[in-house]
Amino acid sequence: MKIFLKLIVLSAVFLSACSPIKPEVKVPDVPPVEINNEQLSFKKFQEMASLGHVEAQFQLGKIYDRKKRYKRALKWYQRAADQDNIMALDILSARHFLGFRAPKDAQKSLAYKIRVLPLKLQSIKDGDLTFLQSVIDSYNLGVFIPEEYKEWPHWLTKILEKDYPYKLGLIYLRGKILGFDIEKAIYWLGKAGEQGDQAAQSKLANMYAAGDKVDKDIGKAKYWYQKAADLGHVKAQFKLAYIYAKGEGGTRDYEAAFKLFLKAAEKGCAPAQSEIGWYYMQGHGVELDYQKALQWSLKAAKKGNHYAQNNLGVIYASKLPVKDYVEAEKWYLKAAKKGNDKAQTSMGWLNRKGLGMPVNYTEALKWYHRAAKQNNARAQLSIAYMHLKGQGVMADYSEAFKWAKKSAVQDHTPAQTLLGIMYGKGDGVKKDAKLSRTWLRKAAMKGDFRARNLLMRHPSDNPRMAAMKLYSEGNKLYHGKGVKQSYENAEELFIKAAESGFVRAAIKLSRMYLLGLIIPQDNEQAMNWHHVAAENDQIKAQLFLAESYLDSHNITQSVEWYSRAAELGDVKSQYILGEIVLGAYGGKKDVIEALKWFEIHAESGSKNSKPHIVELISSMSKNQVMEAHQRKSAWLKIYGFKD
Repeated sequence: MKIFLKLIVLSAVFLSACSPIKPEVKVPDVPPVEINNEQLSFKKFQEMASLGHVEAQFQLGKIYDRKKRYKRALKWYQRAADQDNIMALDILSARHFLGFRAPKDAQKSLAYKIRVLPLKLQSIKDGDLTFLQSVIDSYNLGVFIPEEYKEWPHWLTKILEKDYPYKLGLIYLRGKILGFDIEKAIYWLGKAGEQGDQAAQSKLANMYAAGDKVDKDIGKAKYWYQKAADLGHVKAQFKLAYIYAKGEGGTRDYEAAFKLFLKAAEKGCAPAQSEIGWYYMQGHGVELDYQKALQWSLKAAKKGNHYAQNNLGVIYASKLPVKDYVEAEKWYLKAAKKGNDKAQTSMGWLNRKGLGMPVNYTEALKWYHRAAKQNNARAQLSIAYMHLKGQGVMADYSEAFKWAKKSAVQDHTPAQTLLGIMYGKGDGVKKDAKLSRTWLRKAAMKGDFRARNLLMRHPSDNPRMAAMKLYSEGNKLYHGKGVKQSYENAEELFIKAAESGFVRAAIKLSRMYLLGLIIPQDNEQAMNWHHVAAENDQIKAQLFLAESYLDSHNITQSVEWYSRAAELGDVKSQYILGEIVLGAYGGKKDVIEALKWFEIHAESGSKNSKPHIVELISSMSKNQVMEAHQRKSAWLKIYGFKD
């Protein structure tokens, strides 16, 4: 590994030696001549070099290099090196180490490096930092520093403090020369950044964004990215846009993200061009426009950006008025070969459905499996369906169940519905009505209508079917449909249905007791039946209990039921919980928990929480904000919502 690092460093030395900046050198026996490479002839270079002009000797070496006459080049580099030409010494050291255009000789390479180091140190002491990086590299590799230059870190610091704060900040950050000191590193990098040094601004932003050697602080990251972005730093524009797009340190702001991505895209940044194409395709922060999505995606795709190539596939396959599956396959294939799991899944889809090509189940499975290895939930579900239907493989319910579960545990809604169905029927797994309801409920809470319909008529077991029948008969008596209305008889049937676990019957009973339809009015009984429904994940019942407890100032019980409803996806509960723990209804104030709930609520796309989030973040310490973010992420992970 050490040899490899030395190889890298010496290669860098070789490249730096080709820099157009040259040290001024005086030759005793030859009058100083300023060399203009464009005006001097090859013959004139030879004359001057023969007379001992060190710069001419070095330039002659470069000319022979271009002519591929490497032995001659080596001869003139050697003559320039004999007169202490720094770049010639660097080239000789690198070439003898690498065996590149010179015999490989590690001892000779080291001798040149030891010889050139004092010359570079003296150059730095005189204020010329041309060779600073190569000196640092040599120092890091343990090359001997002459005694007379042992104090070089001291006078180097003095030079850098005056004119090069960014370089000084990096030296403190890396810790090899002056020792690691994060406070001094941040100070000098910050000073350089405030002076307009884009490299310093970008470095600080990256550190705060990643929590690299400092506490993660998105606010500070945004500050430094913004400074660099305002000066036209393309990477800073892209990274700041990404922060806004992800909603880090606040809520998502697609409009701000789009504007920054566009600035970077217009300067030729392929990832930004890909993002602009995607934004036009999704209508995020800008009006939906598939033609512009196509134009921008094409710019990035031609540069090899696989995200843009996949986007082009999507546009041609599903977004344009006339679908072009042949063109879609062309771009999907390019992205798929580069490992893009979405494109691989789409290649499976095209082959499986025979879109723009003959149906090919073998090829479809090949692409689905490649994507599934990258945990693509859509690909995993597609493999499950192919095993269910016997497409390209023998029908195998057990294998189908395995792949459906892999997809479902990744929060893929259609897979959760399929898993609920398979548990309900006992396909590929032991029949389990409870697990069937659990998975269907997960999908239903995220808007899957198929799962909702299945839950409404879920034939989990005979007692439940009997309870449904009792409820239906009770409902007829309640409304007087086809029979004489009788609340007393309806009550009797509803109680039997509710005791068998039919939640809607419990809600009906609660309503009857609250309204006094069963004389006398019985609020206690109403609350009891609401508890039964709430315990069975009936959101309306949970909200009723939460509101009732809040009205009676029982904050603890109210928070419990709002939390239960929030866990089932009720967005309103998430917002109210934020208000409660913020102290709006009395009780103990907890700003960390409040920020957690408001940010969870903001994930739904609602902007109502934004003022609370902004106000809380401005008044909280960075550690408190980080704790709130961690709690939010943990909650979202457990209850199945994407972060």
